[in-house]
Amino acid sequence: MSSNVRMPAVSGYFYPSIAGVLESEIQKYTESVEKVKNHAIGAVVPHAGYVYSGATAGAFFGSLTSKYDTVVIIGPNHTGYGHPLSIDASDAWKSPLGNINIDKNFRSSLLKQLGSLGKIDSQAHSMEHSIEVQIPFIQSVLKGVEIVPVCIGIDSYDLSVALGEAIYLASKESGRKILVIASSDMTHFLEDDEARTLDNFAIERILALDSRGLYETVKEKKISMCGYMPACSLLEYIQRVGTSETVLLDYSTSADSSGDKSSVVGYAAIAMYK
Repeated sequence: MSSNVRMPAVSGYFYPSIAGVLESEIQKYTESVEKVKNHAIGAVVPHAGYVYSGATAGAFFGSLTSKYDTVVIIGPNHTGYGHPLSIDASDAWKSPLGNINIDKNFRSSLLKQLGSLGKIDSQAHSMEHSIEVQIPFIQSVLKGVEIVPVCIGIDSYDLSVALGEAIYLASKESGRKILVIASSDMTHFLEDDEARTLDNFAIERILALDSRGLYETVKEKKISMCGYMPACSLLEYIQRVGTSETVLLDYSTSADSSGDKSSVVGYAAIAMYK
């Protein structure tokens, strides 16, 4: 057993804390999803409570058919703790489904590529939910993979570009078959119609693999997309790898589950294929 394990912070809140219940819920969100034969290399995936965004997250995870060595998960820093670009220091992360190991070799390579921009740091990750909520889906669908959690807590387009390039170079150096996930919800706390309109502007830029356009659109239209920085890094990585297709697999808002359209959060699952 790993000696340094990151314990769950939002188990029992964002998703069930009982393994059997959690497995059943993930199965509900993934089992009826049509499989996609194309090789997914990246995705934007939401990170709200499963009752709200689980079906949209499941639209991506349930579609996967490829095998991977490592999943790099880039999440926004909601807590304000830790270094602005934090790569988690743990040996493994624990969920109700068990432990999932950190890919230490890829982590080392990523840190080398980032130089002074990145830092090994557990403080940013200790209470952060944006990466944690992806873990049970990964454990259920991509059994045996390792992870590299990366948390961004600063608004800097140049940093997002540097991270995307560093992930690409680390993947080349390590030889690992990786999947990169940008963990992000979309617009927060607007009326349903307005949220959908704003989110469409951001989604268009993501589908176009336009990281600069996404960054500028979020700023100009004041879109409260919490993971726009992770998404920009993902797009920079994808631009370097090359892609044949980028697909919006699902879009929803919290109104789809709650019925309340007065104040919603938007969720998108967008996949990039090689």
